[in-house]
Amino acid sequence: MTREEELLLHCLAVQPDDAKLSGIQQLTSSDWDKIVEQSKRHDVAPLLYYIVKNLDAGADIPYDVMRRLRNEYLCSSARNLYLSSELEKVLGKLRGVGIPVIVLKGAHLGEIIYRRAALRPMMDVDLLIRESDITRAEKILSELGYSTQGDYKRDRKDRFHLVYYSSQNTVLMELHWHLIRPGSPLKIDIEGLWRRARREIIVNVEVSVLSIEDLLLYQCYHTSKHLFCLYGLRSLYDISIILDHYGSQIQWETVIHRSREWKIDKCVFLTLLLSRELLDVHIRDEVLDSLRPGNYNRQTLNLAVEQIFGYRKAYPLLSEHIAQMWNVNRPYNKAVIFLKRVFPSRTEMSRMYNTSTNSPLILLLYLVRFKDLILRHNRAVWRILHRDQGIQSFVSQQKELLELRNWLSL
Repeated sequence: MTREEELLLHCLAVQPDDAKLSGIQQLTSSDWDKIVEQSKRHDVAPLLYYIVKNLDAGADIPYDVMRRLRNEYLCSSARNLYLSSELEKVLGKLRGVGIPVIVLKGAHLGEIIYRRAALRPMMDVDLLIRESDITRAEKILSELGYSTQGDYKRDRKDRFHLVYYSSQNTVLMELHWHLIRPGSPLKIDIEGLWRRARREIIVNVEVSVLSIEDLLLYQCYHTSKHLFCLYGLRSLYDISIILDHYGSQIQWETVIHRSREWKIDKCVFLTLLLSRELLDVHIRDEVLDSLRPGNYNRQTLNLAVEQIFGYRKAYPLLSEHIAQMWNVNRPYNKAVIFLKRVFPSRTEMSRMYNTSTNSPLILLLYLVRFKDLILRHNRAVWRILHRDQGIQSFVSQQKELLELRNWLSL
């Protein structure tokens, strides 16, 4: 971890340490450039602006740095205001026809937990509705100018949500009827979520949000599902601010028991541990001890930290499936991965090529897919065989991700 990354963590700590923050005074403009870039990569630049603006550490932060961070804050504010206006229209219409909604993730966190929506950047809006209400909800979104590339009736067997695009493609609205894929080893009780949901006012509309314990569990699962590298520190800060906001209201016995029921106890343990280790969040030892898996060791934590700070963007010519296949030693396992990718299920093929699962064309489309894969990946395979440094680095990263995914039992 670099000095700039450490300082970024100190700034984001729920209870900042003035002694640790004193290092700000020794930072050069070049150091600040690195910190700003790190904050943008982790999607916490608006939050960093708000924090350093209110720091009482005698810091002489360069004007250009504050200007850039302020621009990030203002852009986040403008984006979230636009999304909020769209969300208000959608929620108002859904409520008008009697469709219950649970608002998930960013829209809930930004308005209720962060209290300043600009501090929690949003790229899309996530809503949970009952599966029986999907058809009516689709009609409402269509009337508001939204469309989707998916087909709920066709895709519901192997999906848990559909993505809707506004007419200008400026807003993504995700309608969930579940939080995990069908067939997942996890056991999230959707009806339980609805029974325990609380009422809140979001964008001037009374809606439901997850209960405190369900909110914490879902955020831990969602953070670990992406192996900590997709959203970086932003996801961990979400966890931290939930813990800070609700404090003694959290029923930890319920969190521990329900995490085991949902089969996400490893996800919850590692996410909470990362929040404590990196952001100095107060979590009692007995909580972590109750969640700690028997096969945990420090290397697992280091692996997760590496994904947060050392994640490299996907090599443009290489899919993660090829990387995973190359990391498997046994020829039989390589063959299994290969066959699954070349010959996926009829349902997956129907979604890829926008046709019916019962269409006789499916068999012909398998040949088309084989040709597509050869055209798409032949250069990547050639470079792997010739030990291209960039691809070798990505393959190594994918091996680490696979190891972490297996440990989390995802």
